[in-house]
Amino acid sequence: MEYGRFNEDERDREVGNIAAGIQMESELGFGYFGDLGDLEGYLHFNLSNKFSRKGYQASLGIVILPTMQGTGIGTQLMQFGLKEMKRLGYKKIWLHVHGWNERAKKLYLRFGFKVEGVFEKDEFFDGKLTDTLSMARFL
Repeated sequence: MEYGRFNEDERDREVGNIAAGIQMESELGFGYFGDLGDLEGYLHFNLSNKFSRKGYQASLGIVILPTMQGTGIGTQLMQFGLKEMKRLGYKKIWLHVHGWNERAKKLYLRFGFKVEGVFEKDEFFDGKLTDTLSMARFL
């Protein structure tokens, strides 16, 4: 596999443009591939970490190419990924999002995530201290 591209034989299962086969011992990921096979976005779950019991909760991360944001890729990945995590028996999904990232917060709220806490002045972004929100939802 070269960065940002999968060959057909590297995909375990496809649903539309989403390949659901990027799995490692403690992570499960879903990539969204454009018509030419280029990776345009991905969603990944950390299945076990020092704060969670494997099989109960997982953390979520999502990245969409800036040029592809607002095209529905994030929505498709969220729908597919949350459905898959529920099928696998997970009960809670949590994430962290920068307080300034309105587009991401709107997406998470639309999928039923709720703010569980705020880490005030948690990280530097563009030279300024920004808040980080902790959000979660139950499946």
